[in-house]
Amino acid sequence: MLKEILQSSQLCCGLNDVHAQQVIDACRLVAFSSGDVVFSEDDPGDSMFIVVKGRVKIETASPAGAVRFIDHLDVGEHFGEISMLTGGRRAVMMTAVMDCELLELKQDAFQNLILTVPGLAANACRTLGFRLRREAHGQQRRSRPRVIGIVNQHSGTMFFATRVAAALAGEGDQVCVIEDEAVHASEGKLASFQRNRIPADLSGNEKSEWIRKYVLDHQRREDATLVNLSPTLSVETFMAILPQCEQIWWLVTPDDLGHATYRLHTLLKAQPTLGSRIYWMWMTQDTQQPPPPPAIASTLAQPDFKISLDITPQLASRQQRQSLSRLIRHVHGTRIGLALGGGAARGLAHLGVLKALEREGIYFDLISGTSAGALIALPYAFGWELERAIETFKEDLRPSWFFRFLPRGNQWFMASKFWTGGWEPMLRRHFADVQLEQLQIPLSTVAVDLVSGRQVVRDRGDAVDAVLESINLPKISRPILRDGMALVDGGIFNNVPADLLMDRGADLVVGVDVAAKLTPQFAGNTPSTPTDEMRRPGRLETLMRVNEVQDHEMTSLRTKAVDLMIAVDTSAFDFADFTQADQLAEIGEIAAEKMLPQFRQLLAEQKDSESVGASRFTCDVPARSAAG
Repeated sequence: MLKEILQSSQLCCGLNDVHAQQVIDACRLVAFSSGDVVFSEDDPGDSMFIVVKGRVKIETASPAGAVRFIDHLDVGEHFGEISMLTGGRRAVMMTAVMDCELLELKQDAFQNLILTVPGLAANACRTLGFRLRREAHGQQRRSRPRVIGIVNQHSGTMFFATRVAAALAGEGDQVCVIEDEAVHASEGKLASFQRNRIPADLSGNEKSEWIRKYVLDHQRREDATLVNLSPTLSVETFMAILPQCEQIWWLVTPDDLGHATYRLHTLLKAQPTLGSRIYWMWMTQDTQQPPPPPAIASTLAQPDFKISLDITPQLASRQQRQSLSRLIRHVHGTRIGLALGGGAARGLAHLGVLKALEREGIYFDLISGTSAGALIALPYAFGWELERAIETFKEDLRPSWFFRFLPRGNQWFMASKFWTGGWEPMLRRHFADVQLEQLQIPLSTVAVDLVSGRQVVRDRGDAVDAVLESINLPKISRPILRDGMALVDGGIFNNVPADLLMDRGADLVVGVDVAAKLTPQFAGNTPSTPTDEMRRPGRLETLMRVNEVQDHEMTSLRTKAVDLMIAVDTSAFDFADFTQADQLAEIGEIAAEKMLPQFRQLLAEQKDSESVGASRFTCDVPARSAAG
């Protein structure tokens, strides 16, 4: 068995039995438990390793201490030859992500083998060349888990594993769900993926060993194995099973919070290293908002997830389609971000853009927003239907009869929302004191602190406060004073905050610019208006125009992080006219539809990069006979 694995490996591809045995004899078989460090950065690099069972990950740490994923190594892959050949020190850290066995080949043994096994050096060079070519083309390996443990707190969420498996299979993945017999019988069979029962007569430790052996024996055949764990299992059984899982999804409904938190505390007290693998997953129905995550959740892997739980598959809601889409991309190691720009009332065009993208089945993993972009992003990230958002903004931002009859009444109405503090009660009526951590989609908002002169990004804390800071137009409203800061509209620095999404791990960023084109006149004046016919604008009108010009210019300066920019021409609409919600949404929808072919192409390229980035130099040369 060991010889067969070696002969199909990168290093020993095509070697005959005699040469393969020579390599085995020159190596030392070493075993590591899940979580063990094989070597650390700056260790002496006097050997290389070949994976013969299990899986390891390669990481490096920045000077600030942040850990960056580089690669996974599966059965048949090798690593460490460069530092071994150069006599240098390790530049990275290797860790076992499940129980594994490695063949360790020392430097002097490798040099002796090169003289007697000529194919060895050629294979090592070929693998190195493949890696260099991949890096030269920017093909990054993504952190994609092979084994996911799904921990249920009660039987009502047990079906979720099969829902995820079906979605993964629909993307072309080879998937297996491991579960106990009771769950298997209750859900029935689905042809799109494999299902295996854990033998019912096994004890807790025996179940753990059965799962461990299954995972190790099948890891080369399946893209993902979901270990669906019944709530009846003891914490001790979890402790035995979960170390073999690269990710652990801790499923929690609001009713389970106390029980789920207690079990998690117990598990982490015994095995604290598992915390970096555990993802807290709120399971909610419809648009039910989960409570803020407990303090322990901040010590787990990020982000947490909010999953809409629909019992009947045939009636899957928009929320479930969204949450499943985000979860599948997470498994594939990719994230798509959406940056919504500022533009006052013209920001209502964002709703039409979102409408067109949703109709295409395009959902986002994280959102950032500045000013009007933050205002629109909040209900969307909260989980509102887009039609509801349009109707709500139309109703809430309808000027009273007084402003409708007042000259330039739209501008006075918008200014009055700031002067009278009208924005906060409007938003509190819908979102109360919801925290950013509770939103269905992670949201980051941007404001500017006039004390430090720096950008302020909110992704935690009171959601309404974050939006109020981001929409707080300078020159019209006073700064919001909070925690030693004087906060105003983020459009001063960053009107389409795409760079935030890159910093938070987005692989593909879509920006929406509703200030792409300036209104071709100001106060009725155009470039061709004679001087003696020009109308003098009022102070408020001038302040509005200054903000409009500023938004336009700041967007043009900060778009490098955007892969696709949807520019909506809102120049025909007044900067302060919130009464045109339907019309603005319509032109936003049209602008997004025009960009859909380009967006589809980007998504296709991203999917191709997943497969290319996951590709390896593989051995397709049959082992030669001893005579060959």
